[in-house]
Amino acid sequence: MHAHQLTPAAAQIPLGQAVQSASTMGLLLLVPPQPQETCPVCGHVQSAGWRFCSNCGTRLRCP
Repeated sequence: MHAHQLTPAAAQIPLGQAVQSASTMGLLLLVPPQPQETCPVCGHVQSAGWRFCSNCGTRLRCP
């Protein structure tokens, strides 16, 4: 068996950058948007379903 050897240039690429540039082999990966809610007092946007704003503590409307 032959081990793949990195070229000097490839060995210098940070792992995160290498992962970002990796091919998905033509697949389109879609992540559905998560419901969000905006605090009426401070404008902080967070995931829907919280009872209180995680930024200022204002009570949010109940579902």
